[in-house]
Amino acid sequence: MTEQTQTVEPKELSLVDEQKPIATVESTETASVLQMIQFAVQADKPIEYVKELMALEREYKADRARDAFFEAMAGFRGEAVEILKKNVTGFDHKTGGGRTEYSYEDLADAVEAAVPALSKWGLSHSWDLEEREDGRIRVTCELSHKQGHSKRVSLSAHPDTSGKKNPIQAVKSAVTYLERITFMATTGLAAKGMDDDGHGTGGGREQEPEYIDEEHVKIIKQLLDDTSSELGAYDPEHGISEGFLGFCKCPSLEEIPTTKYEYIYLTLKGRQKEQQHQQEEAQTDD
Repeated sequence: MTEQTQTVEPKELSLVDEQKPIATVESTETASVLQMIQFAVQADKPIEYVKELMALEREYKADRARDAFFEAMAGFRGEAVEILKKNVTGFDHKTGGGRTEYSYEDLADAVEAAVPALSKWGLSHSWDLEEREDGRIRVTCELSHKQGHSKRVSLSAHPDTSGKKNPIQAVKSAVTYLERITFMATTGLAAKGMDDDGHGTGGGREQEPEYIDEEHVKIIKQLLDDTSSELGAYDPEHGISEGFLGFCKCPSLEEIPTTKYEYIYLTLKGRQKEQQHQQEEAQTDD
């Protein structure tokens, strides 16, 4: 009885034996919180007091799960996960006289390459689909750790009606594309391949690249605002290469080639997630 009373005294929570292994210390701290809750119930403490202890336990577990998640992500990023852009597609220029072709990674190839390393570090992924009232399809990829912490990336688009797709094929094409983009964003992976920066293969001639549309320009602008990124300027003739435009080597946002969009989007999304993580750490320290 004497030993049990000593283990539930508050002073035991503030002192940690530095000689104990980390796992043992964490287990002891968790057990101490549970013992305090049990003691409070047995001592007929006010319900508000018990609720505060239970909230403390949830907060403690959430912090441990969050730390475990980021530790697992660091380990995952150290794995040699290689995703190759094996597929080639393209489109004819609307003005005629040329065609733009580019390579891209297949969703199945990306998942197959990443899942073994994700599983090794206790990570798993899943997607949620939602059809919005405006006809857009919203896909959310959630990357979860076995201890409970997760992060989510969402992206939406209209059904892909290009070519001669029927309505079902248009939806499937958009879903597959969104699943691939959100998966790459949550895992922080990037594919390797032979991109030609938007230059086509029209009979051996360099063709005018196809640029992103207004909708994608808005997405990039929003990410630039969210990450406080400097727009900068790009003018190679005068030796100017600054900020974001200098990074992507584009004179303006409206002149970003479609073949560069995915890489640029993932880069900005990764920067956004990193800044959010830093803000969360700063708030925790405060």
